[in-house]
Amino acid sequence: MLFCLFAPASLANLMVFTDQGQFQIAVSGGASTTFDFDAPVDPFSYFTLDYQDEYGSSTGVVDSGFDTTSGANYLGLDIGLGFLAGGDFTLTFNQTWHAIGLYLIASDTLFDDDAILNVGTGSVGNIASATTALSDGGQAIFIGLVDTAGFTSATLVTYLDANFGQGVFEFAIDDLQLVSLAPAPVPEPPTLALFALALLTTWRLKHKQ
Repeated sequence: MLFCLFAPASLANLMVFTDQGQFQIAVSGGASTTFDFDAPVDPFSYFTLDYQDEYGSSTGVVDSGFDTTSGANYLGLDIGLGFLAGGDFTLTFNQTWHAIGLYLIASDTLFDDDAILNVGTGSVGNIASATTALSDGGQAIFIGLVDTAGFTSATLVTYLDANFGQGVFEFAIDDLQLVSLAPAPVPEPPTLALFALALLTTWRLKHKQ
């Protein structure tokens, strides 16, 4: 009989990350696809994006205008803005993935759990201290999640921050990484064990006669 485990075998069913380096270590060995939104690969051939905020719904597009973690482009909105704090978006994928990581690029100061990524039964929020300052005054934070059960959608929820009253700030997404952890076969039982099992079966058959 052939058993399957998800590789790497050391992964727990659910792991969350706010450090991109630790995320990369955890998913090493998996098949990874990264969208920096600068390459000619069409990200919308991999997923659809549904965005909603207090003003209604908008369509996600590849845009530029903010500093980002790589290149010049990022995932934003078709209204010429980034996403707005208080808005939510859902990515629906055309295949099953086991890990997702992304950078959220904010135009203002971020506080703990201003953004929460939900995948399956797991969630991870940003940590204010784990931010990278960008040259235009923006901030970049990484959040990631591994779910070896697999998922076909992910939702990012953001909150208006009481520290700023309404606290409206724009944000964008860059370096979105999706990882598939392919099943890894567990070796068959040793030959000696199979031989012993065959002997036991033969002995039982003889004693039934």
